[in-house]
Amino acid sequence: MTGRTLSGDAGVGEPQAQARGLSVTPSLALRVRQNHAGAPMTDGNRGPEKIADILGRLFTSRGWGRKNDRLRLESGWAEAAGTELLPDTRVLAIRRGVLEVEVRNAVLLQELTQFHKRGLLAKLRKAMPGVTLTDIKFRAGPW
Repeated sequence: MTGRTLSGDAGVGEPQAQARGLSVTPSLALRVRQNHAGAPMTDGNRGPEKIADILGRLFTSRGWGRKNDRLRLESGWAEAAGTELLPDTRVLAIRRGVLEVEVRNAVLLQELTQFHKRGLLAKLRKAMPGVTLTDIKFRAGPW
C-alpha cells in the first residue's frame, strides 16, 4: 500500500491516510478537516453558528433594520411636530445627526426655522433616545 496517492475527496483525513501508508496530496490536506466528532468537514460546513449572527444576516438581507429605523424616525417626528405641523411636513432622512424635513411652502419653512426649531429638536431628542440629533434642516419641496 505504500507509495499510493490519495486523490479526490474520499473522506479520509491526513492522519488516517498516513496511518494506512498513503501519501496525501497537499490540496486534499488543506480541503479536508475534521469536526469535533472526527467526521470530515469541508469549508462550506463550519458547524454551529450563533443565532445572533444568523439573525443579523437575515435582517441585513431583507432590509428590516432600515424599515424599522424609518418607522421610528417618522413616529418620533409625528410626536414632536404634533397635529398642527404634521400634515404640512414630511421627514426625508437623517444624515450625520441632522434630520432633514420637507415642508409644504416657504412661509412655513421660515416659521419653523426661526421660531420652532429648538423646541422641535428638544422634543425629538426626548422622543428618540439613543439617536444622536444635532440639528434639523427644513427645505421647501413639491407636494
